[in-house]
Formats: sequence, structure tokens, C-alpha cells
Amino acid sequence: SLVTEYTMFADDKLFIKAYRKGNQVFAKEFYKTGKVQNESQSSVAPDKTYGLSITKSYDRHGKIYQINDEITETYTQFYPNGKKSVMGKTETIYYDENEVITRKANFKTPPFYDDEFVNGHLHSRSYKNDENEEVKEYFKNGILDKNEITKIINGEQITFVYDKSGKLIEKHPYQI
Repeated sequence: SLVTEYTMFADDKLFIKAYRKGNQVFAKEFYKTGKVQNESQSSVAPDKTYGLSITKSYDRHGKIYQINDEITETYTQFYPNGKKSVMGKTETIYYDENEVITRKANFKTPPFYDDEFVNGHLHSRSYKNDENEEVKEYFKNGILDKNEITKIINGEQITFVYDKSGKLIEKHPYQI
């Protein structure tokens, strides 16, 4: 495109302003109040970043609440107190509003897992083992306390519960 600058108005209010500099396109979208709603930077470079962008979004008071980075495949959300939560390309980490980890998951590249945290400490880990059985491990003070393995036996899902030494302590039909 030969367009290097673009400005759009809605009801005599600036709505979008964009310009191109080299292989980058910069754009801002505005609220009717004149405050920035979104600002983005997109690549038009003829490489692997073509068409990908980084977008920052702001609330009506001008406070940032999210960043979507398509290049690094990260998504960052900001809580009202300014703390943030980041979801990434291969690993996603969820935080509460005090930046205490609540969940960590990887569903994109092996080994796949889903960790749950209580008060910032690992509580459980879920994954599939080499036999494609569902495994859930439970931790106390960071140490494995017990685990559950769900197996399909004669078409029925059965959960086997083992203590930390590996001894079978319980067996029951699988429950979600």
C-alpha cells in the first residue's frame, strides 16, 4: 500500500489515527472522550511476522488492562490494582489480583500438564502418562502426598488412589 497516514472521525470526534513507518503500521483507536482505547503496532514485513500485531487496550480512564502480543504469543491482563496475569505461547500462568499463582498449564507442547496452586503452593498436577491414562498428583508442602490414576477396564473408567509410597489405598468408579 502507498497509504502512509490514515485518520477517521465519527461525529466530529477523532476515532482512528494510523500511520506507516517502514515495515510497521501504528494505529490508535479513541473513545468519544478523546482517550486512547486501543493502540497497536502491526508488521507488514515480508517475513514470519507479517500481519502480526501487538495491541494495548485501555479502559475509559486511560488505565491499561490488557496487551495482546501475537508475535510472542503472549496475552497479558492487568487487574485494577496494576498487577498482571500472563498467558504464554507454550505455558500459561494464571495469577490472582495479588500476583499469586493459581494455575499453570501447558496444552501446546509435550509434556502436557495442568497444575493447580493454593495460596501460591502446588496443590495438584494433572497429566496423561505413557499409557494415556489420566494421572492426578496431590502435594502437601511441595511433596507428593498421593496420586490417582484413572484406567479403562472392560470399558469402565476406574480411579486407583495410591499413597506417597505407591501403595493402593482406594479404588472407585471415575468421577469428574
